[in-house]
Amino acid sequence: QKKPTTLNAFELIAASGALDITPILDADSRAVRVKRDTIFSTTQGAELVMKRIEDELKKLPGQIKHSNQFKMRIAMPMPGGIMTAKIEVFMVTTNLHLIDVRRGKGSVLDFYRWYKQFRISLNDISPYNPEFSDQVAPPSA
Repeated sequence: QKKPTTLNAFELIAASGALDITPILDADSRAVRVKRDTIFSTTQGAELVMKRIEDELKKLPGQIKHSNQFKMRIAMPMPGGIMTAKIEVFMVTTNLHLIDVRRGKGSVLDFYRWYKQFRISLNDISPYNPEFSDQVAPPSA
């Protein structure tokens, strides 16, 4: 049986955008970050995660343009035009997976509005507090 791509420590650090990976693993720390993260973790199995993502995407206008077992590309009509994104599931450990959602083309504002609703819809597989997502800490000196 196929498994999602495994991330080593260096790839995990690079995915977090800094040396501190706490923001992607700890929902409570999300209030103290400079940029919005579009990567989140779950203890659910990769197959279940992909099924939930597909189920949520099928409820929305737009299409899944390309999909393999643990990666998909999507296109969604938005007020500012078509927005594309890539969604990929990575395995960190046997029971910890990261879901990375990256904007391709389209408005950044449209992407973040869509992403917020998308994350709320996946609350059952990865707890999400939208209040934390809109709080941005000032850059540290």
